[in-house]
Amino acid sequence: MNAQELNLAINEFVKENLSPLEKERNLIENRYDDLKKTLSGHTFRSGSYARYTAIHPVHDLDVINEYTELQFEDIPKLMRELAVMLVEHYGDNATVTEQSHSVAAVFPDEFSIDIVPGLRLDGESNEFGEPLYLVPDIQKMSHSARAAKYEARDQIDSKKSDPRGYRKQAQDLNEANPDFRHSVKLVKGWRHGCRKRLDNKFKLKAFHAELIVTQYFTGNPKATSQDAIQSFFENLPSFLTKAQIPDRASVDVMVDEYVNDLTAQDKEVLNSEIKIAATKIVGLESLNSNEDVHQSLSEVCGLDQKKSTGGPTGYVRPTGAWAE
Repeated sequence: MNAQELNLAINEFVKENLSPLEKERNLIENRYDDLKKTLSGHTFRSGSYARYTAIHPVHDLDVINEYTELQFEDIPKLMRELAVMLVEHYGDNATVTEQSHSVAAVFPDEFSIDIVPGLRLDGESNEFGEPLYLVPDIQKMSHSARAAKYEARDQIDSKKSDPRGYRKQAQDLNEANPDFRHSVKLVKGWRHGCRKRLDNKFKLKAFHAELIVTQYFTGNPKATSQDAIQSFFENLPSFLTKAQIPDRASVDVMVDEYVNDLTAQDKEVLNSEIKIAATKIVGLESLNSNEDVHQSLSEVCGLDQKKSTGGPTGYVRPTGAWAE
């Protein structure tokens, strides 16, 4: 199989096994439309689902809801009021939980919508002319510290965020080369498989993985999925040595700051899995059929199926933007 055939086989695997199912997308859209009916501010989707880089199964939807400057002065109060509003809206149809930086509505099927309050900074914008936001900032704290601060109802600090910029960046890369999205989904599929087996021992963050691929396609706009995933696994160990990816909203803040806190044991687990996956990815070049490529990628992603052509049982092939 030549390089073009191999790349087509990789992309086909991603479409058939990692893209969100049609029924998932329809349900998410319906739930989002329903949510907008009760939220008072301007609302928009953020996160991987909004960037079309989410993989099946989709576990959550991130939503930014805009608030005024006056409301944003007391974030804990704002969160409590939002939670009360959502409890009244959903009743027994979802469990509403106040979290450290968002309010979550968790449905019986374990899908959740995370509503993050945001203050639109009309005087500050990204290179696309879209506004930056202030959002609650206690993500860097430990879970116990977050819980203590939130339980005490202490005022929560804010940080600048650029959710619209990340969405536009991903959209532009994919419009220029759909292999960007395919590559992101493949490495996220690998990460998901590792997390299923190793749980919290595997500490690579999904957004970090996506930004590594984003950086690669920014510098190599005509790359193929095969090029990108090979580069990802070859270079991932160097991305785990220290934080090095600036936040779009604040260049002095590193998105991958968690890397600086990884222990030697954490890195040993990560590098072991990286080495296994890298060997399989390089080995794709010696395979002779789509079926063999799909089988090898199924093993990389930890899928419980011997043949991935045709997708899992009940799978409906993606359409529209998700199928690109």
